[in-house]
Amino acid sequence: MIWITPDLYGPGQRALRIALARFVDRLETASAEAESVPALACAWTTVIELVEAQGSSEAACLHPMLRLRAPAFAERLDRQHGRLERSAGAISRVLASLRDIETDAARQKAIRETCRLAATFLADCEQHQREERQGALPVLLDAFPPPALHAAARALAATAPSIEDGQDHQRADPSAGSNFFAHARRSLERAARGARPSVEHRAHVTRAPRRDRRPVTGVTDGRDGTK
Repeated sequence: MIWITPDLYGPGQRALRIALARFVDRLETASAEAESVPALACAWTTVIELVEAQGSSEAACLHPMLRLRAPAFAERLDRQHGRLERSAGAISRVLASLRDIETDAARQKAIRETCRLAATFLADCEQHQREERQGALPVLLDAFPPPALHAAARALAATAPSIEDGQDHQRADPSAGSNFFAHARRSLERAARGARPSVEHRAHVTRAPRRDRRPVTGVTDGRDGTK
């Protein structure tokens, strides 16, 4: 039997990048008006759900395997997930405060603070995804036979939340890896200073073609190589 190597981390990382791209787009174009708050909070809720679900799923399905071969690295990924969740909590608190702010000036100040926190969050996400791809995945592929890897992929798929891809033309290309993070961080840093979105960012979030409308579940099932 010929086994297709499952991509244990890639689809989940892609799903998170899509959610982050939508949040960054909402955040960078958010105004000081109260009407912009609900859509911004909704976009962030999707990010939170993915971070928490992926952290729990990977801790249950992949980290026990990783601990057998690289226990120190597994602990490092666990700590990174904890840091991401704490950073996400800080952003959630600022966004929650937006609902009670009465003046446009104070609301704009809170949005700029959210941009600053989100830029740091994106940097942590980029590092975590890179270490999953370049560190954890090679260890798992080298240490375990294909049936065990596919079983792990199916377990991940069973617990992965889904987000709809293709619903919004203003989104970053989900296939972009480090390029997405670099563009998004620069955009948020500009927004934190009160600058308008750059031409580079506007081109980046609008150039992706519309693809299929299948939900991005975050993991392949490991049987036929499709997402």
